[in-house]
This record gives sequence, C-alpha cells and structure tokens, in this order.
Amino acid sequence: MGAAQGAFWALPTRFLDRSVAAAGITFVTVLGSTGGLVAPPLIGMLRARTGSFAVAVAVLGAVLCVGAACVALMRRPVARDELPARELA
Repeated sequence: MGAAQGAFWALPTRFLDRSVAAAGITFVTVLGSTGGLVAPPLIGMLRARTGSFAVAVAVLGAVLCVGAACVALMRRPVARDELPARELA
C-alpha cells in the first residue's frame, strides 16, 4: 500500500519553490485527512442505497484515475535561467 509514498511526497518539492513547499505539503496532508473523514460515510451511504460495495469501489477507482491523470498532466514550470539564450530575447 505504501510503495508509492516516496514518489508521492517528492511531488510538492519537485513542483513548488522552497518558499512554498511546506505549504504545499500541508495542503496535501489536509486533502488526505479530509478524504479520510469523508470517504467512510460516503462508502456507507452508497452501500446503503445500492446494497453493494461495487458502486463505492467504482467511485473510489474513478477518483484515483482522476488523480493519476492530474499528476500525469503536471508540468514543471521552466525557470528563466533554464531557458536557452535564444528564448530570452
């Protein structure tokens, strides 16, 4: 379960400046805690309405796919000092 945590926690420091990396990590932690608070009642509600865990698992899978797509589409902004000289003019 925790095999991806190293790569996961490297993302905020890879994409954020040092000055805001701590705030980014805090934001990720808050989102994770919120998910841990909201997911169990949501799963229970979906199970009660449908009589099966299949819909709840499908919703969780969709959320994971959206998150993976967001990470895949992330691009690190290029710093001005990393641009080739011809693009600075």
